[in-house]
Amino acid sequence: MGICSQGSPPAFLTTIVAMNREFSVLTVILGLFLLLCSPGPLSAVSAENENGLDRTITRDGVTFHIRCPNNSSLNEMILEITAPGTGRETIRREVDGTVVDVGAGDLDGNGLPEIYIFTCSAGSGSYGEVIAYSASSEGPPRAIAIAPLDSNPASYEGYMGHDAFTLHGNTLLRTFPIYKKNDPNAAPSGGTRQIRYGLVHTDKGYLLRPVCMSRQ
Repeated sequence: MGICSQGSPPAFLTTIVAMNREFSVLTVILGLFLLLCSPGPLSAVSAENENGLDRTITRDGVTFHIRCPNNSSLNEMILEITAPGTGRETIRREVDGTVVDVGAGDLDGNGLPEIYIFTCSAGSGSYGEVIAYSASSEGPPRAIAIAPLDSNPASYEGYMGHDAFTLHGNTLLRTFPIYKKNDPNAAPSGGTRQIRYGLVHTDKGYLLRPVCMSRQ
């Protein structure tokens, strides 16, 4: 007797169909569960972008807490510095663009850490800026300035933004593409320039000063 005869299907076929249907439903449910519950890196990045930046860094007994909503072309950044002996200091300042990253270091090696806050302006230029403060053992945190890029024509030539900042040892690295004449904003053709800054103390305060420059 063939399995395609008229009438009700054999019992074993009914059982197989039911089992396949159950397995498909369970597979779909399990796949959705794993997708929704997976804590992949993209989920973490999206959450920080949606809620702004909220970062806490502790170094050498000093705690830096940075908050910025990052929801506009101009934002208010709040920096709290808690240090032994001086308590908590709160600094509020306007940021042109958004805070993209932060880092702590001791570039001058005096045992008092500094906080480096890297920002990026809105628009196609994406100009970078460094906001920096040094912890103090005697009073409020000390602001750190950075030497203007256009103070040196060799370092400023071909500059049109798109800076990237990183801390490396006891120096701050600044890297950006070099634009040749008539290069469109999206296609620089002059390679990249890297400037290495060291932290020095001057009569006017703390200064990030270029110590060397290279081109790639």
